[in-house]
Formats: sequence, C-alpha cells, structure tokens
Amino acid sequence: MFRGAESLTLAVPGSPPENAFGLVGDVAVAPDGRAFVLDVLNHQVGVFTGSGERSALLGRRGAGPGEFMGPVALAWDDAGTGLYVLDERRQGIDHFDAAHGAWRRTIPLDFHAGDLCFVAGRLYVLGARAGFLLHEVNPANGRVLRSFSPDHDSEDILLHGYRASGYLGCRASGEIAFLPSLRPEVARFSAPTGRLLGTSPIPGYRPVRVRAAGDGSVRFDVPGGGGHDYGSAIVPLAGGDWLVQTGRLKKGTNSPHEFESVRSHLLSAADGQVRPMAVALPRVMAATNGLWYTVETSPWPAVRRVRAPKEESEP
Repeated sequence: MFRGAESLTLAVPGSPPENAFGLVGDVAVAPDGRAFVLDVLNHQVGVFTGSGERSALLGRRGAGPGEFMGPVALAWDDAGTGLYVLDERRQGIDHFDAAHGAWRRTIPLDFHAGDLCFVAGRLYVLGARAGFLLHEVNPANGRVLRSFSPDHDSEDILLHGYRASGYLGCRASGEIAFLPSLRPEVARFSAPTGRLLGTSPIPGYRPVRVRAAGDGSVRFDVPGGGGHDYGSAIVPLAGGDWLVQTGRLKKGTNSPHEFESVRSHLLSAADGQVRPMAVALPRVMAATNGLWYTVETSPWPAVRRVRAPKEESEP
C-alpha cells in the first residue's frame, strides 16, 4: 500500500541524487509547501520548493551569526515567524525569517537541549533542567517560562542527559508527545497546562540498561545480550493519532540518524494504546496535508515526499 503511493524525491538541480545530502537529521514544512531539511553532516539547512527542487541553503559550519556547530533539530513556528534551528553544541536556537530565510538572531539556552517544537506560537524545548524534561521557552530571549514532565531519576549528573534524549511531536490542538531515545514508552502532555495526559508502552520494544560505573563512566548493556531499540520519530497524524517509530541503529554508527531497520506503530487517540502497523515504512520525519516526508540512508541519504497511505490510521 505504501510503496504504491505517489512520491517525489527532493533534489539539487543539476547534481546527481547522491550529492543532495550528507546525513539527514530533521525535516520541517512551512504552510506554503516549502520543506526544510537539516543536513547534520554538512551543518546546513536545505530549502526545497513545492516541486522538490532545492532553492536555497541556510547556515554553514562555524560559530558566527547564522552558522552551526552542532545542529540537531528544526521547528517551523506555527505563528508564521519562520524557521528555528536547535544547535546543541552552541546551546542555542537560530531563528531564520519566514519570507526570505535570512538569519535573524540566536536565542541562548541555559541548558542542553535535544529537540523543539511549536504549539500556537509557543516554543517548547526538550532537555534536562532542574529535574524537568520539557520547558516552555520565550522565543525572544530563551528564558524558561515554565517546566513540566518531572523526572526525579534525572538528578544523577551522569544519567540525566540520556533520559532527556529523544523526540518531541507537537499538535496544533495543544498536545505534546515525547518519545525517549532509549525508553520503551511515549508520554503525552497538555501544552497549555503541562498536565500528563498518559504514558503508553511500546510493544515489543527491546530496552537498554543504563548504569553508572565505578570509574565515573556510564555503561550501556542489554539484558540477555544483543542489540537494543532506539527511538526514531514521533509524528502527529490527521484525526489525532500519532505515528511512532523505533528501530535498530546501524552497527558501528555514532549517529542517532542511521538506522538499519525501522518498526512503525500507531498511538491511538481513542484509547492511548500503541499498536504495530502491518505496512513497512521508512523513517517519517514530518507529515502535513496528507503528505509524509520520509528519510532513507541507503544507497545514499535521500528525502522523499510521499502521499500518505489512505488507511494511515489502520494497523
């Protein structure tokens, strides 16, 4: 069903497809159909038209205005002010304007962050800070306005970074979903109040055990041996459901974006249960207006815009 869907590959005019991206880290989509693709290997954001051709590049490697040292995530402000790029190494967020993509400012953060999203013009950021994992941040100056998702187990300085690692999904209705990188669950929150709406276990998830070792390091192991699962993506779908993806990272990779296999689930808005999907999907990084933006790493990194399966809400 999915393979037969209409698709368009995002491309650089005049270049072979293998030269389009180094390694895709995130995708954001503007209301006018422009797609923004974060290339974490090349430290830049490609801007693609509705016809799939690259029209501009934002940023480059560096520590100056509009440059990136360690970009990890994108978010389009649903209030229409533009694109925001989270730079983990610089511990800040770069704002590019909506009309022309020109760099406007860097918003400093006083904590290390891993993802961000907008709900009704309000900015939410994922990161360990003062015993909490989710924070509403003032997009003008980076000041934390309020925090929620308390995590008392994150007080250990060695372990709190791992517990705050993962992906955020934001829905215009005011719901935020948090998929941790290394924990077998999805937590949903009310954006206006910060109230926990529910925690849903992911069936068949093979977790990793994280422990502080005697020499001050952190040890990762899987009970019984073998590989463990890793959070891949969480994307809001039409009708209130969430697409939840987990997978196995490629052996030897040091990147959270290179998967050798991905498993897809639907988190139901009706009962909060996570159920496996029967159809095999690539990694999905964004969904809007019935279109999914998928990411592939083999034979080379590629991003495709695909018409969503008609029965996207059916397992």
